[in-house]
Amino acid sequence: MKSEMHKFFLALIGIGAGIASFYIQHFTGWGWRNFLSDLAPGIVFGIATVFYFIWISARSPRFRTGKFWIVLWIGVSTVAYFAADTVGRYLTGKGLTPPGQLSFFGAGLTGAILLALGFDFFFIRLKITQFLLLGILGGILGLIDFYGDPLYVWLAGPQTGWAAIDLIGAGLTLYVIWQAGIAFTLGWIIDKHAKAKQ
Repeated sequence: MKSEMHKFFLALIGIGAGIASFYIQHFTGWGWRNFLSDLAPGIVFGIATVFYFIWISARSPRFRTGKFWIVLWIGVSTVAYFAADTVGRYLTGKGLTPPGQLSFFGAGLTGAILLALGFDFFFIRLKITQFLLLGILGGILGLIDFYGDPLYVWLAGPQTGWAAIDLIGAGLTLYVIWQAGIAFTLGWIIDKHAKAKQ
């Protein structure tokens, strides 16, 4: 595979992980405030991306990984989401102005920085500019949950037809775009690393 393709494959994985995260949180019957469902976005993103990292490491000795690290990466992803959610709730509760922007930016920034630290420790050493890029991008992507508009979706069941559903507020757009954006950026870093080692 050409080295410049990693970012596109990881972006697709991020989209799938975002959809799966939303589905698990809202349609599994586990309940919105169930502890496992609350951690679902971090768990799903960690599992989805780590399988790709395993695949890369089997084909490139320069991409370091190990069985124990793989488990820890899933843990880092889960903790990153939990910390992001906690920071977002904390900032929202502080009554800051403007509360939405700060809480969502802070949550996205926190999650991205923690993922960057894990990625740096387990897989590829990051430059300070790459840390900053991931952190700021995570914060900006976190704002999607604040600035989005309801989407029109087709409802099937007791009520059928088009209806405005706040899928953004419910997390679908946030999960898909945030996870795809961060996964794409990690893939871009992998691409640059692969080119530098050629």
